Amino acid sequence: MPIASVSQSVRSAVVIFFSLFLVSDAARAQEVGTFFTGLDAFDGLAFDADGNLLATKYSFPGTGFVYKITPDGDLSVWLSGVRGAAGVVLGPDGFIYVAEYNSNTVLRVTPGGTASVFASGLAGPIGLDFDSAGNLYIQNFNTPIVHRVSPAGVSEVFAFVTGLVQGSAIAIDDEDNVFVTAYRQGAIYRVTPDGVSSVFASGGSPGYGFIRWGDGQLYLTGIRDHRIYSLCPDTGCAPTVLAGTGVPGYLDGPAETAQFDTPLGLAIQSTEDGDVLYLGDTQNVAFRTISPDAPASAEDSEVVEGTRPRFGLQALPNPFPGSTRIRYQLPAESRVELTIYSATGQVVRSLGATTQGAGTHEVEWDGSDEQGQAMPRGTYFSALTVNGLRTSGTLVKLR
Repeated sequence: MPIASVSQSVRSAVVIFFSLFLVSDAARAQEVGTFFTGLDAFDGLAFDADGNLLATKYSFPGTGFVYKITPDGDLSVWLSGVRGAAGVVLGPDGFIYVAEYNSNTVLRVTPGGTASVFASGLAGPIGLDFDSAGNLYIQNFNTPIVHRVSPAGVSEVFAFVTGLVQGSAIAIDDEDNVFVTAYRQGAIYRVTPDGVSSVFASGGSPGYGFIRWGDGQLYLTGIRDHRIYSLCPDTGCAPTVLAGTGVPGYLDGPAETAQFDTPLGLAIQSTEDGDVLYLGDTQNVAFRTISPDAPASAEDSEVVEGTRPRFGLQALPNPFPGSTRIRYQLPAESRVELTIYSATGQVVRSLGATTQGAGTHEVEWDGSDEQGQAMPRGTYFSALTVNGLRTSGTLVKLR
């Protein structure tokens, strides 16, 4: 089963400290912020060619989704009907590649969202990455085999990684070395361009999430110990804690005091100031950022440290047959706007803009648009804006 499902059982895991993970003062010059909240889709993260964040939502045995979040925080369903959406990556050809864990395939998707099978016959694919020649490398969760697929779609076994158990993600550095993380082993394996594998780092906490290559560094999420790591690609270079105290929680601010709860998906944006990491913080239902200077979203930087910026947004019932009540909490008197969007990002219904006092509030949506016409069954989004800070939730209308 994919790591997103495994992570559900580790929320109360004991925090384990290993001497391998040393705290680096240089790595601590980072700031943690919140980019987006309320969307439960953390299995794989990647940026498309236009700078939109793509996030996959795994589902077993049913179908999952790939969501798109614009830099302004607008949410839409980019791809639906994915049979176990796992890893996702932008290819050098401008297409998006999505791992279908349940069907043992990898999809090739046009920027407009038209999907076709690019590789098949795999064994629980999760991690995806490209080398400098445009070859796609696929890490399988259910076998220690790494597959390589040429730009023309020709698939082959690239390497059998001896000792690897439950590979959880893959990343390729500038020298085309392939790095694979082992979920339960707390180890990282390296495979050279000619297919020779070896243990690159070991002794860490079991529960590795996704791994990505940035500007001369590997970055890694620690699901069980609620931390984010960085490490150089040289043999014997110990991983260092980039952010997180190791105690599960929700706290933005300086990396050394920030808190996460079961971080999983990971994507990187390169900027003039350095790498900005975007990660899926699963139990907090939030997309967090780690940047050299400040939170990536100026709007979201208004979040008070230690609070949960999603305001407890939920809909009951959900899925719903005819109508649903959208509930949220306000910590203080606030200016509130609540809007319903379609899966394509079109405004369906504005449920008012008003000033409300502290406490719990409810608004009913009867499933109709502004003209009172019943909307068809499908996926919608509730967007709550409180004093300029937006959080969103998914709504499923049954009929």
